[in-house]
Amino acid sequence: MTPRLRPASVADLDGIAAVEAASFEAPWSRELFAQELERPIARVLVADDDDDEVLGFACWWSVVDEAHLLRIAVDPRARRAGLGARLLAAVLRDATVGGCARVELEVGRRNVAALRLYIAAGFVEVGVRRGYYQHPPDDAVLLRAELVAPAGGPLAGG
Repeated sequence: MTPRLRPASVADLDGIAAVEAASFEAPWSRELFAQELERPIARVLVADDDDDEVLGFACWWSVVDEAHLLRIAVDPRARRAGLGARLLAAVLRDATVGGCARVELEVGRRNVAALRLYIAAGFVEVGVRRGYYQHPPDDAVLLRAELVAPAGGPLAGG
């Protein structure tokens, strides 16, 4: 079964928190994700299976004409099957339709798998924040993807 992608709900918070904890050394709390679900500029997308088990998620902000990807993670048991790329593509699609001209993010320099995912999706390096991450210590690579308007017109909302 191909995991479905859908907007997250409060019922998904435990699953999101579990994937987060399995993916990051300094994970966000369940409460922080609950706040994101309430924040008007935030978008949270989950990928789930037939049993509604959260297999992955993406969390981003959409502010005026720019999106900022905050978190994206896939359960370790579901990795290497293209789910991260599907989640990222959905973020880029949503941002484009929402009128964003670009998506920005930062990622640890040592996170080679994530860097490969972002570069393959069209992101380019635009800067580095030395010593940005503490757990584990790492530099943040700043990445940006310029979004292309849908054929036949300007970006939605723009």
